[in-house]
Amino acid sequence: MSEKTKNPVFGDLVKPIISLLLICLVAAGLLGAANAVTKAPIEELAAKNAMEAKQKVLPDAQTFDEEGREVDGALAFAGYAADGSVAGYVFETKTNSYGGKLVVMTGVGNDGAVRGVTITEINDTPGLGLKAKTDPTFLTQYAGKSGVVGVVKNADDKTDGDIVAITSATISSKAVTTAVNAALSAFDAITGGAENE
Repeated sequence: MSEKTKNPVFGDLVKPIISLLLICLVAAGLLGAANAVTKAPIEELAAKNAMEAKQKVLPDAQTFDEEGREVDGALAFAGYAADGSVAGYVFETKTNSYGGKLVVMTGVGNDGAVRGVTITEINDTPGLGLKAKTDPTFLTQYAGKSGVVGVVKNADDKTDGDIVAITSATISSKAVTTAVNAALSAFDAITGGAENE
């Protein structure tokens, strides 16, 4: 056998392994660098979006607690008026809907009534359950509600404490209502009930 005979194991097995290892190391390094560059802007955007959602559902408040506190399964943020008094609370509640996890922010004033509702995460069917987020008339039904909110399919069956479900999306409508009711329950746990009761 001559000295120039190559080792077939090295060429066929070891070279591809070394090449793949180098590719993986370079890719991991690039991903780490991209994460380091984008982490702060992503966190800033998330904080900005959360603040906008809080102000949307509790417009009487100008500032909010930076850290929420856990109350009966809801994350509660006190909202403060310009004079520093508590204007109400914003609750982030989670439940399951037709397409999976549903995250809702609900603003509740000091009187125990809902000021506003917004959906921050939903994966329901476009054109049906997703209307819970995209159809503004659905969410505005919650404004002024207190106590326990119910869901009805027909407007003729509606009472003061009910909202009308989205057509063909009763599961999504009930999921949002469950999240709003959890917020109202958490408000009662914090305040001992509405001041006007």
